[in-house]
Parts: sequence; structure tokens; C-alpha cells
Amino acid sequence: MRILGVVIVLTITACFMPITAMAFHGPDDARCASCHTPHNAKADLVPLWNGAVTKSTFTLYSSQTIDAAMGQPDGASKLCFACHDGAITSSHGIGTNLTINHPVSFVYDSSLATQDGFLKDPLTATVVTGGTIDEDLLDTNHKLQCTSCHEIHNTPFKKYPYYTKGVVYDDEPGGDTKTLCRQCHLK
Repeated sequence: MRILGVVIVLTITACFMPITAMAFHGPDDARCASCHTPHNAKADLVPLWNGAVTKSTFTLYSSQTIDAAMGQPDGASKLCFACHDGAITSSHGIGTNLTINHPVSFVYDSSLATQDGFLKDPLTATVVTGGTIDEDLLDTNHKLQCTSCHEIHNTPFKKYPYYTKGVVYDDEPGGDTKTLCRQCHLK
């Protein structure tokens, strides 16, 4: 019941917001309807979800140095791959081969940080947004997802759409690519 109340409040709020505040600035200047709809939304997914959910099977990232238990994308990452698996359009697709991409949908906890030795403790390490890694970057299951780094709603730069929670890139004013990685990685 509480979720329904939140959805109603968000919908009413959105109706009174100027259209520029509702828009995100992606490469196609797409609008909310790319992912959300006020009618006939899929009720078991994020509020007002309009998109499909990927049915692809992915070739996962692997490395001799990775200590995380890897599995197929889930949570928010599964929603992202609804478009980015390459099934709908290759221009927005990462594809199903994730072997060269940063791994997603794995539990990032203190145990993993200790075992790995090159990761910061997510319960104590703070990030540029002010909270800890666990509070500001991980989902409710303590998993790292696409949305841990990619911010789809409030991106300040058109050149790098959907990047990233408070971090700018090296060719933007004050940017440093390493800042993004060093939010979680020690080196």
C-alpha cells in the first residue's frame, strides 16, 4: 500500500513539473516515456516501468583476480539491458558479451572487500555524493548495478549521458576519470 502511495505522489508531482524538469538529457534528448508510463505499467517493476525486461543470456565478466560471485544481470541492471543488450537496437546496445565491461549484479560487501584487498569497505568508505558506498551506490540487496555508476535522471553533461553519481570526466571542467573508479577501488 505504501508503494502505491509513493507512485501516486510521484505521478501527481510530475504532472505539475515543467517539462524541462522532467526531461533527461540523453543523446536523443529522450523523455520519461522511454522508461516510464502512467498507464498500463508493469506493476512488479520500478514505479511506472514502461520498458521490456531483457530475456537475453549474457556472457559474464571473468578474471583470475575477481573474487565476487558472478551471475546473470538482475535488479536495475536487468532493466537497463532491456535496451542495452542489443536486441532492440545495436546503436544503444552493449550486447550480451559482458566480458570487457565492469561486472554488475554482484554482492559488494565488507567480506568481498576484505577478500579482494583492492576494494574499499562499502560500509565505511564515503563517496562524492556524501554517503557510504553501501548507502549511495548499491541497491537494497547490497549489489552493484549499472545504476551504481550511471545516473539516468540527473546527468549534467550531454557528452557523457547517464554518467555518473557526482563524478565528472577528465575532459569536463574539473574532471578526473580515476575519481569514478576510486570511489570503490583502492587503485
